[in-house]
Amino acid sequence: MMEEENPVLEHITELNPEAIVLDGLDDAIVGIGHSKDLEPRLIYSINIIILTLMERDKMTQQEAIEFYDYNIADGYFGNHGPIFLELPNNN
Repeated sequence: MMEEENPVLEHITELNPEAIVLDGLDDAIVGIGHSKDLEPRLIYSINIIILTLMERDKMTQQEAIEFYDYNIADGYFGNHGPIFLELPNNN
């Protein structure tokens, strides 16, 4: 079965063809961010990134958090890099 193209990815390509897309994390894309001084950029959910790493790569929660912190959040992506969205837990 063919994978469906993410409509947000299609739209960001039209708005900003130089926007950085993180490999293997399409499911964590939650929108497009706009700012006066920057081109539109993809917004990724941190929680969904962590869950994806746990499920896809069989990481523990702690391993996934550490991987995110050191390999994704600390990465330099330039002016076209993604925005990472953190939503508070309602626990």
